[in-house]
Amino acid sequence: MPRRTPLVRPRHFHPRGWLQLGPSGLRFSAKVHHRDREFECVVSGLDEPAIRDLLASSARREPASLVLNPRRPSLKAVVTHVGQDAAAAGRDGVSPMSGLQDLAIERWAFQARPGENYTVEGQSLLMVVVVDRRPVGFFSGSAELFVSDEEHFVDLIVAADMVYVSPRFRGQGYGMDLSVATGWLLGELLGAVYAATPSGSTLDVTLRADIYTTGGEHFANKLAECLEYEMDMLKEHGRRRTVRIGRFSFDGGW
Repeated sequence: MPRRTPLVRPRHFHPRGWLQLGPSGLRFSAKVHHRDREFECVVSGLDEPAIRDLLASSARREPASLVLNPRRPSLKAVVTHVGQDAAAAGRDGVSPMSGLQDLAIERWAFQARPGENYTVEGQSLLMVVVVDRRPVGFFSGSAELFVSDEEHFVDLIVAADMVYVSPRFRGQGYGMDLSVATGWLLGELLGAVYAATPSGSTLDVTLRADIYTTGGEHFANKLAECLEYEMDMLKEHGRRRTVRIGRFSFDGGW
């Protein structure tokens, strides 16, 4: 029988982690410092000139604040700020509004939706970069679980729909901050899903991303790197030997 309540519960999240689950859904808040950008550049395997170029523009600015599905700034405020960039953003060939327009009607709470022989649970994601209380960029997507108790599998599916930084704030490393924070979020979410997966089940992970720009490609590759790393760590060091870590699939849209 399909589940009527979510498999993932608040107790499955690390009590001191950035990511928590409450009545209103997933909650995440963190700051990305310059040392975090330096570390992420090194582990990404970039050569030194590329690392210098990426870090030079962000070395002196304040750490970025990143908040998931924030109440302040609200979704309406994010839409308003992005709308003010519409003329400049249109030159990129993809409207950033496409990453926001459907969020207003989505369920934000982490909810279960029973199917015939399976359950789908999860929610929309909107990670916002906040500078001086103003939204200057965002990542939008979703995280869902396909759970089948009969077939003993859980599939964590992450959809990366849009990553956007206001033209006035580009070239300052905010896109990198978005990728770092979203990678942290997905790593902690995968850990919680692993803790919740029923014994005897296989846990698979799928990342789906539509790639429109070079920056978007780098962002999606960073998320794939984070998820693969966390899966490898669970295979090597995970304590739940009755849970099998299965395959990782990456659909980049090309």
